[in-house]
Amino acid sequence: MIAAIPIIRIPGLGADIEERHAEMVRQVLPDAGVYLTQDFKELISKDVDPTILITWATGGNRFVDEDYCMGLKNLRWIHALSAGVESVTRSAVATIPGLILSNSKGIHGIPISEHIFGYIINHYRGLARNLRNQPSHVWERFVPEELYGKTICILGMGSIACDVAKRAKAFGMTVLGVKRTVTVIENVDEVLPADRMDEAISRADTIIMLLPATNETDRIMDAGKFAKAKDGAFFINVGRASTVDTDALIDALRSGKLSGAALDVHDPEPLPVDHPMWDMDNVFVSPHMSAVTPHYLERAFKVFQDNVPFFLKGERLPTQIDIDKY
Repeated sequence: MIAAIPIIRIPGLGADIEERHAEMVRQVLPDAGVYLTQDFKELISKDVDPTILITWATGGNRFVDEDYCMGLKNLRWIHALSAGVESVTRSAVATIPGLILSNSKGIHGIPISEHIFGYIINHYRGLARNLRNQPSHVWERFVPEELYGKTICILGMGSIACDVAKRAKAFGMTVLGVKRTVTVIENVDEVLPADRMDEAISRADTIIMLLPATNETDRIMDAGKFAKAKDGAFFINVGRASTVDTDALIDALRSGKLSGAALDVHDPEPLPVDHPMWDMDNVFVSPHMSAVTPHYLERAFKVFQDNVPFFLKGERLPTQIDIDKY
């Protein structure tokens, strides 16, 4: 029996959960008590002990309250509306016996790949330079670069990377991928194993970080990795900030080793107002919004719906996370 399914609403994320999203849960679990709540304080005050918890889980206890979850008796499944699940995997909640954790992977490819190519086109075609000249009425013709023939290296070949690769081939780019298990991937010219990451980085004009946040990937993009990059390479991070050594990145940008960087994730986040990256001409800062789209929540709750039949049958969920790998 499913006791309750609270859905945690976190204001200010750019995508607000509404009653119509709760109705999507009721469509597949009509006998469950599904409702929206603003935060965990309400659940604690009402002594709610849910079977399923739906929330964001990219980090911090405002998404998954550790003390609350550890005291529950009925909790069997946490579904993250995000791809990131650090709020669970990096807390004691991950130790709850038999806990099932799933995420909303597979829904981010369209907006994030478009965001990435916004960065790439802007960088190579000099669009921001045109925009900076416009207020001063400066007519400056310069010679921008082409995307055609460039090589991109994607670190982490999940579903987002596949969408990036597809768009890269449309521009006539060569695509290298780095993946723990080497497989043939459509639109990827060559997939290299993790132990050849340095080689892949050294061959790329643009390096795209899409690795998840794990103990293994923590600050994996360090000074040594940046030193392997081509002189003038362009670096993009739309994955997790913890995968990059920020000081090493700043050094690579200041030295000219990198021609630029575009960052949608930051350490710390939000980026402090006095952080040096705000004032670096070769850095494009966006506020963790590459996945944001008007269609986000419908897609995330559809993933939940697709997982439900497997949960009810006691089978592995399509987007289930192996907690022990984190």
